[in-house]
Amino acid sequence: MSDIKPIPEFISYKKLKNFLSNAIEESEPINKSEGKDTFNEFLQNWCKTSEELIKELRKKDNYILNNKDSKSLLALGAMEAHINMAIQALKAYESEQ
Repeated sequence: MSDIKPIPEFISYKKLKNFLSNAIEESEPINKSEGKDTFNEFLQNWCKTSEELIKELRKKDNYILNNKDSKSLLALGAMEAHINMAIQALKAYESEQ
């Protein structure tokens, strides 16, 4: 793993064009339906895990919330709100399919 170079913060157009001209073309066509199925499965797993996480955060006798300062509690509350918004966005996405 030490052979992996860090991702540069920026890349010039000249270097990017050079990478593109030297890139190897894919020989096999991409199976779009397989990719879509995998993506939808991933989304369903994410949604289920996120809902379980929210249930855990909402438990009254939650050991996670004991002895935490106000910044930590605010951060967990913000995280819960963002997860809820993401779940709602997923449901909106699914309703259009």
